[in-house]
Amino acid sequence: IGNEDFMQVFSHEEIGVTVVNTYIRFLYDKLMRPNGLDVSFGFLAPTTVNLGLILSRPDTVTEYVLRILMDNKDAEKLFFIPFNTGGHWLLLAINPIREIMYYLDSLGNDWTTYPDMKVLIDTVLQAFRAQRDIQTSRRGANSITWIKVACPQQRNQIDCGYFMLRFMRDTLALGRLKIP
Repeated sequence: IGNEDFMQVFSHEEIGVTVVNTYIRFLYDKLMRPNGLDVSFGFLAPTTVNLGLILSRPDTVTEYVLRILMDNKDAEKLFFIPFNTGGHWLLLAINPIREIMYYLDSLGNDWTTYPDMKVLIDTVLQAFRAQRDIQTSRRGANSITWIKVACPQQRNQIDCGYFMLRFMRDTLALGRLKIP
């Protein structure tokens, strides 16, 4: 982490991916590991799962997310995906076993605002289901549940990253795989 990254936080500027990654490490070291939460929660890298890469290299993003989920296929776990849309941070939290996708956006948008993101997540969950050899009825084949979580709304153009970091911390502090 460099001086520019520190200045983003100290000056309350828009935060970048380095600040997000550093905070994820902080959460892991100070909250998850000491409390045994690392068996129930995980993170996906915002440098790999973001709108820019979904548009330019969708196969790379799909393979990365699917690999992480398959590495954890035998345990129910909630994965946080700090997601940058290209100027805006939001939080996705995915429970692949239950096929639930939580969507937290401090601008109040829903997932239809970012159709490429939704297609990628739905595709990954369908591939996850297929690789786990889970049989579903024809009607249940598209049974992925997207939940828009009510969350505090930002009042300016720069707070989205700070809200997203807080959403992760608050969810971890509750220690539940279901976001209220």
